[in-house]
Formats: sequence, C-alpha cells, structure tokens
Amino acid sequence: MQRKRELEHFESFDLTIDHLRGTDYQVRLDQSPQGSLEPEDVTYDWFGTIEDPERELQIIGRRLFETTFTPSIAAAYRASVQEVRRRPNVGLRICLSLDGAPRLAKQPWEAMWDPMTRAFLSDRPYLVVVRTLHIPEPAESPGLDEPPLCLLALLAEPHGERPLAGRTEWSRIVNALEPQVHGGRLRLRRVEPPTLRSLGQYVESGPCHILHVVAHGSVGVTGEGGIVRLEDDHGEADEVNGGDLLRALELRPLPPLVVLNICHGGASHGQDAYDGLAQILLRRGVAAVVAMRDVVSDAAAVGFASVFYSKLAQGGTVEGAMVAARRDLGLGSQRGEFAVPVLYMSCRNLRLCGGVEEASGEKEGFSATAIQTLVGAPAAGLGVWRRHRRWLSLLLVAIVLAVVRFATPWFQPTPVCKTPKGLKDLEFVVIPVSGFETDAGPAPSVGQAFCISTTEVTSRDWRIVMGLDDRRGKKRNRKPVVNVTPKEARDFTDRLMRREKAPLVYRLPTQDEWIWAASGGSNSRYFFGDDASELHKYGNCKNPISDSSDVAAEVGSYQPNRFGLYDVHGNVAEWVEAEDPKGEGRGLRLGGSYNNAVSYCDFEHPSWIQKKGNLQTGFRVVREIPPATVE
Repeated sequence: MQRKRELEHFESFDLTIDHLRGTDYQVRLDQSPQGSLEPEDVTYDWFGTIEDPERELQIIGRRLFETTFTPSIAAAYRASVQEVRRRPNVGLRICLSLDGAPRLAKQPWEAMWDPMTRAFLSDRPYLVVVRTLHIPEPAESPGLDEPPLCLLALLAEPHGERPLAGRTEWSRIVNALEPQVHGGRLRLRRVEPPTLRSLGQYVESGPCHILHVVAHGSVGVTGEGGIVRLEDDHGEADEVNGGDLLRALELRPLPPLVVLNICHGGASHGQDAYDGLAQILLRRGVAAVVAMRDVVSDAAAVGFASVFYSKLAQGGTVEGAMVAARRDLGLGSQRGEFAVPVLYMSCRNLRLCGGVEEASGEKEGFSATAIQTLVGAPAAGLGVWRRHRRWLSLLLVAIVLAVVRFATPWFQPTPVCKTPKGLKDLEFVVIPVSGFETDAGPAPSVGQAFCISTTEVTSRDWRIVMGLDDRRGKKRNRKPVVNVTPKEARDFTDRLMRREKAPLVYRLPTQDEWIWAASGGSNSRYFFGDDASELHKYGNCKNPISDSSDVAAEVGSYQPNRFGLYDVHGNVAEWVEAEDPKGEGRGLRLGGSYNNAVSYCDFEHPSWIQKKGNLQTGFRVVREIPPATVE
C-alpha cells in the first residue's frame, strides 16, 4: 500500500525496564497493538562507549536490541510493525521508561539496531524511539490548537565560550515557520538579552507555547538538574541549573514543547533518571522535550532544527517531525550524530496546531463502512452508466474542464526562500510584517512579507551569476563583492531571474525594506540597542574597542539580528532603491562600512553618493513573495 509522506498518528509500543541487582534487569511490555506481556528477566552485562560512530554505534545498538527484545517481545514488535504498515499514515512509537534503570538511560537507545532487518530502528520512516518517565501528575493535554501560538527563542553565546551557530539556526527556524507566521497562527519572539531575568520577563509578558534554547550545557553535578550556560548582564557566562530555569518558566503555564539544542541537555546521572534538564522539565509538566543526549556539532544542530520545525509547520506530529529530522541527520555528513537527539514525552501525537490526537474506534468504524461502500459501488453503478453513458460522458468532460480552469492555480508551486540553484552563499530569510513581536512596526510602504539575503552578495556568487572566472582563489570568495554600481547590481538581479525556471522576482531592497529588515523591528539606534560600545560584536566598523579589520570581512563573521541578517552594521555599505530628494541622480547606500566610524554605521545616517563603484560598497538582494502566497 502506498503511504503518504506524513505520519498522522503513532501507535504505542511501551517498554518498562527496571533494575533488579548487579547486571540483572526486568523488561516488561506494557502496551502494544498486540497487547501486553508479563515481565522477563534480562542481563545487561556490558556498558560500552561510542568512540567510532561508524562501527561502535552499530555494535551497541545491536546489543541493546537483542538484550531488550526477548523472543516474545520481538515477536510482538514485528507483528506490531506489520499492523501499522498496513494502515496509511500510521507509525509505531517505541516508548521506553527507564525510571527504574537510571544507568541504562545513558545508552544510545535511539541507535537500536535490528539484526533481522540489518537496520537502525531510527532509519525506518514509520518508527520513532521516545523516552518517558512515570510521572505522578502527568501534564494535561496541551492547548496547541488555539492560535496564535508563540515560539520563544533564547540564543546564548557568552564571552569566552566557543561560538555557536545559533544565528544560522534562528534564520532556518524563521524560514521553516514562515507559513504559520504569515497565516497568523504563530508569533516568534527572541529573548534579548539572553539572560535568566530576561527570560522570566518575556514569559511573564505573554504565553509561551514553544521554547527553543541554543546554548552551551553540561550534565553538572548530581542534584542540579543539568546546567545551561546563559549570559549575565555583562555578557559573561551564567550557569543556570534546571531548577533556576523552571523558576523563570513557571511564571505562566509551562510551554507544552521545549527544544534544547544544548550539549548534554537530554543526559542524566547514572544514579537518578530524573536528574537532567529534559527530565526535570518533563517531570514538572512540559508535555514534550527535544534534547541532545551527548555533544552535538553545530552543523547537526542546525540541520536537525530546520527539518524538525519544517515538519511541524506542515501540521505533523512532534513524533513525525522527530522521525524526519533524525533521518535527515542519518543521510547527511553528520550521520554519526543521528542518535544524539532524544525525545521525552508525557503525551502522544502532539501537534503544533492540532492539539493531542488519539485514535478512536469511531474513526476506524467509519473507515470500514466507507471501504464496503466503495467496494459495492461499481456493481451498482454499472447499470446506471450503461443507461445514461452519453450524458454522463458529457458531464465528466465538463467536470474535467472545470477542474483545469479553476484548480490550476492551486497546483502552482509556492515560492519559498531557497538558495538559488548553483550558488554557494546567497541564503534568504523571510522578513514578516506581522506575527513577529517587535518594538516598532514596519514602515507604511512595507505592505507585505518579502525575502532578503541574509548577507551581502559574495564575490563567489557574483562571479557565478555574471559568468566570470574566479582568479582570486577560494580564500577571498566569501567576502562581499565591491566596486559595483547600482546599475551593475540590477544587472546581477536580472541575470538571477533569467537563471530561474519559475517566474521569480529578484531586485534591490527599497530604503524602507532595508531599514525594517536590518533593524529587526527595533526602534533603537542599532538593532541591538543604543550602546555603540557593543557594536564590535555585531558589525565591522572602526571601533575603538575592537577594530578587527581594516578591510571587509567574510560575510557572516559577526552576530545577526533577530531576523537572521548579518553585516547590516558595517563591513560594506549597501546600495538600495531610492529617489534622490535633491534630484541630482545620486544613489543611496545604508549600513556603513569597515572604513566608517561607529556613528555612521547606525540607521540614522543614510549616505547619498554618486552612482559609482568603490571598495566600501556592495549590496544584498530581495526576492519577492507573490501576493497569492502571502496571507
């Protein structure tokens, strides 16, 4: 039977493992499509570590599967798989309760390997491995079906810590959730500054349905509930434990979904299965927590978040989004990390905009009746067709013509802000005009959402589009292209449109569009505030504190604004479309450059110059979203 791409419902295969003594444990099948089973004794006499992801992960995964899935449990598992595969859009949730076996919680259960199918369970498109806890007072069904929902993001990168890819991750999340934002079903907020106090203030000011955290973390010491490193008021590291995090979140009802893109955010101590960030959140009432069991690379974290939120935005369940995101990791260059993300849940079939859905016998009964009707309909209708085939043929032709005439627009591809084919650096982000909490609304002339490149156009992409040979080498390719006039920049966008098969519009941004996108919705002097002493973290200008470069830096070298745009303060100034108020035919550039003082890199100093190319001026590109795709 052909299956649809999205899994709408997951049946449960619930396993509980308890420690008896030494290496002796007891495993019990509590629930499955095939019923339950009595407890069985097993022995976990090995505890390996993962050193070679290509080899060791499969060995440990096989041992976990063969020890846990005794012959009777394995038989029930295989029968359950066959049953769900016969039903379209249904998957199997392998739910593990390890409360009574905390030492086993450290093992990579998401990498269980089935020797019969010779595959990781997480590689199967209809299986998801979930962890849970026996909670005395489980969370009520979360209200995720009453828009607008709110996603609150906290991206912490303290001074002295290894830089993270949080800005890129935030840009991908904004892109993934763009349909929900523009449909008025979702609002995006970002905690600024990323401190514990600010988090509490944001939570207190309005409901939070999804919390997304990007930061450094660790297991910490026993009893702390894990550690996440936020920032203090001076931008230094502030170690916050699970209890502190909950105090900030409990000012309002806890968010139903929390995503912790934090190393060790899903880990716990070997003596206490509840002692970790994900575990303490689940135990206190969060319905679902996505976290990282071990160290995760930036590339894996960004890729995982992008696919996970894309699936949620399409109306999929959290479990289904987890399946897709994990499989994407397994197919990419970070395939050794596919077992790092873990999912803790206290509910089932949680959706972004559909609440918690459970299968009902009423639906199944209706399906059976419908099948019987469809089977009997051809025999009953054959005689009608023979008697009236002429008129029915005309009616059928009319219906087909009507569908072609009126439904064709529905099948047009919906444009999204994807990197144009063949380019290396031109990544776009959606700039909303509603649904995004900001300090100041957009300019009146910014009437609808648009896409804009996250960085200035690079020398590498310029040469690709303009058909030039790259004679400068790869090291300088990611620097912004300079020495271009506004006319040459428009020639670039024209050539970009001719390269695309779909009727897409690329152009320079208007003055109002550029300021709205660059400011990130802030009405301050800079997108991060009014304090120019902080500019060295966000832009490449002549800064007395840290003047890192006397030339343009590679694009994306500094921290982005809340929309995910880089280099809007300094690096190189950028051409925009604007009419010269004096009628002298000058061009307008905004943002300042590496050769400007910080006071000329703010939003209050437009620069009108002759339309000539120079070493301090480049441009970025807008991609229009057709009105039919913007609600």
